[in-house]
Amino acid sequence: MRAKTTQLELVALLGWLTLAHASNERPQLSASAECGTLSSAGQLCHTGQGVLYVNVSQTSVHGLDKYSLDLKDGNDTKLFSFVVEGTPNDAVSLFNYTSGAARQLQNARLESIHKNKPWIPVDLVDFNPSASRLWISIDQKNGIISLGFGYPVFENIILQHIFPVPLHATACPPADPSLDGYCALRSVKQLTSDEPVQLLPSTKFPVVKHLPPALVHSDDNTLELLSSNKVIVPANLPLEAQELAATVAGRSVLLDATDAKAIDHALKTPGNELHDRLEEKRAQSEFGDPNMVYLRATIGPDLGNSPGSPYVVEIWPPGCYSPVHDHANTVAVIKVLSGKITSRFYNPLENHNNHVELVPFATNYFQVGNITYISPRAYQTHQLHNEGEFTCVTIQSYFYLDGDMVHYETFDYANPNEEYIQHFKPDSDFQFSELIKIAREAYHPPFPSKNSGLSDGAIAGVAVGVVCVVAVVIGVIVYFKRSATYRSL
Repeated sequence: MRAKTTQLELVALLGWLTLAHASNERPQLSASAECGTLSSAGQLCHTGQGVLYVNVSQTSVHGLDKYSLDLKDGNDTKLFSFVVEGTPNDAVSLFNYTSGAARQLQNARLESIHKNKPWIPVDLVDFNPSASRLWISIDQKNGIISLGFGYPVFENIILQHIFPVPLHATACPPADPSLDGYCALRSVKQLTSDEPVQLLPSTKFPVVKHLPPALVHSDDNTLELLSSNKVIVPANLPLEAQELAATVAGRSVLLDATDAKAIDHALKTPGNELHDRLEEKRAQSEFGDPNMVYLRATIGPDLGNSPGSPYVVEIWPPGCYSPVHDHANTVAVIKVLSGKITSRFYNPLENHNNHVELVPFATNYFQVGNITYISPRAYQTHQLHNEGEFTCVTIQSYFYLDGDMVHYETFDYANPNEEYIQHFKPDSDFQFSELIKIAREAYHPPFPSKNSGLSDGAIAGVAVGVVCVVAVVIGVIVYFKRSATYRSL
């Protein structure tokens, strides 16, 4: 059992954060432990509420004029259909069947959607990637049905219809015909398709609103932050992520300002071991671009509960960035220890022509002390970029979910020079203790280093104290000399 959420308003958004993948190859979307006994593919956990998932293989729909995703009740009666059309229309439509005949509720051209949301593809039939991931959110409480692409987040909604909702409890079928759609939504139990698409297990809660990628300590949350929907707290995350947050998200888990300057200095000093290792990796251009480079310093060994060591300090020189990559379906908590970092979030990676630019569905900026997180169904795929002039240092922490029986050991990433998704097995350039020692030894500040145990304020205090003592000694000497002179007279 997972811990209950403490912010009820976020329950609908966070139910699917506890998911684990169930593939013996690349990670795939799968069922949530929130459903108790895992739901069958294409079946809602609860009638009229949840998210249904479809994996559409390129080979299964390529060349079709269209395909449909049909929503039915428990008696196999069709209630709604999302119809996805290929060229030349490239459109999506929603149909309702409560009157017996098909009635179109919504229609939109994908090209128009793409103009407002450039991360949504313009073709969901004859597409280039190896697969497209679609989802349908059923929200009978608010009378909303939505079709989305990629990760089940608000930004990825393609088509949405809102039905009138009665103010009071209403029996179905309703006396008021305007509530037919609402009653049909309450009856949705399963998803089917006549086409060979892959139906996946559902999750419990619908997609209701934006899910913030920022995490704050519960003691730092406020009514203003809560009402603005800008952050969540660790208790909203799966237990594994809560454990990571308890380890790395504390207020004291930061990099000392002098150490941050020492690392920045070392990276910019030819002949220093940090600088030379960075330039060596830059020359190797492992990820397809010499600026796609950073240093990894692990804290402790691989414990078997994450891809590589669960705790990694990452050093981001100015102008450097990661490839677009995912995280082996783990949960993660990331904190900025010094500097600033830009995080761009993308939909799941699929094999395709990587020369086509990937477009993020969200971009967030994090500075010292800020925390973000990753889960299998939200913010799992991202790119980090230091767009500033000072080195950024972050700590990344990863755990597999308890229900993960695969333990996929690599991060998949898009290399702009390769057609297919590449694989990166997390390794280490240094142990963190080794890295910080190298940086400190190469840095010579005007005051004693961190190892002296004195802060800048303490050093200034000592200096003032010394001046005062010297003044007193001089005063005493002058006094006694004058006294001796008077006695001699």
